[in-house]
Amino acid sequence: MRAVLFCNEMLGLGHLGVSLAIAGELASGPDDSALVVTGSPAFESMRVPSGVELLKIPTASPGADSAWSTTGLRPPGDLTQDPAEITRQRADACRAAIERVDPDAVVVDYRPLGRDHDIVPALKLARERASCRIALGIWDSDDTPEALRAYWTPELMERAAEFFDMAFVYGPPAADDVRVAAIREAGIPVHETGFVSDPPAGSPAPDLEPGYLLVTAGGGVDGFATLDTVLSAIRLRAIAIPAVLVAGPLMPPEHVADLRAAAAGLDVTLFESRSDLPELLAGARAVVSMTGYSTTAQVLASGVPSLMVPRAVPREEQLNRAKRLAADGRVAMLDPRGLSPDAMRDALDQLLARSPRGAQALTGASDVRDLLVAALDDQSVR
Repeated sequence: MRAVLFCNEMLGLGHLGVSLAIAGELASGPDDSALVVTGSPAFESMRVPSGVELLKIPTASPGADSAWSTTGLRPPGDLTQDPAEITRQRADACRAAIERVDPDAVVVDYRPLGRDHDIVPALKLARERASCRIALGIWDSDDTPEALRAYWTPELMERAAEFFDMAFVYGPPAADDVRVAAIREAGIPVHETGFVSDPPAGSPAPDLEPGYLLVTAGGGVDGFATLDTVLSAIRLRAIAIPAVLVAGPLMPPEHVADLRAAAAGLDVTLFESRSDLPELLAGARAVVSMTGYSTTAQVLASGVPSLMVPRAVPREEQLNRAKRLAADGRVAMLDPRGLSPDAMRDALDQLLARSPRGAQALTGASDVRDLLVAALDDQSVR
């Protein structure tokens, strides 16, 4: 199978992590290959599977219609050109990827038509290839119903229905998920898969003595408050084990410097970035994390007792995911709107008293491959 995956870029590592995991599965055969096309600025910190190539295109700004436009957070981009020109460059690169690879399968991440419809020319070209199967993939959780209805409109889905043969939901969605309803109403079959992420590690990271508290903020662009509060909580009253903190490749350097200062004199090891989260989890006694998709999937797959501190603004995707997991008893949750050193310190005591739980199987990437292979074998599709 030859595959092209268009990866939406936001402010973290999750979208790219999911695309790379799926690409690795699609490229797992001797004659298989996959190209991931993305504007994500985090590509240098990610492990690219064998048989997979990554094409970096110019990074797009969040856009005026994005909740992130209300914050000061922006993905780093180097071009100072007019946004419309950047969109044209992205569209040209995406179309060229289809033209050169001539894929059997195309998987689009989250936004059916891309950013500012920049993948529409690529989708049109892929649709001209009768044997090509085109799929949309979305996460298990997302923003408030009101925000989702504003994006997943009938007009958007009418256009999307021109291109997509199927859609995947990577993990169980809520029963009243606005996105799933919109996709189904457009006549696109929806398939629920398992969680998508790198598999659990067979052994812990060799440079760390197992038995630590792991604290991770994923990409780290908005993770400073969580890590800083953990350090303040440990300073209030030491915990019985060492702590390992990972700031994330997108955390601003000044915030990393502040964390180093806050960690001085504590039994804490601070890393700016690590690309081996499965190995870090394999050696952890417990973990404190935010609730981004990829981090959550890897934490669940590890079975390590976990305390999740989701972001609540400007989008409620992480908050909704954490609430559902906490209600099922799979994780503990600390509401970020009540975050304080005292609350964190009490939560750490409860976390360290928890026993490991059953590991979550990560079948999502293989589920996607199986569904695409079946669709390619079905000559009645399109």
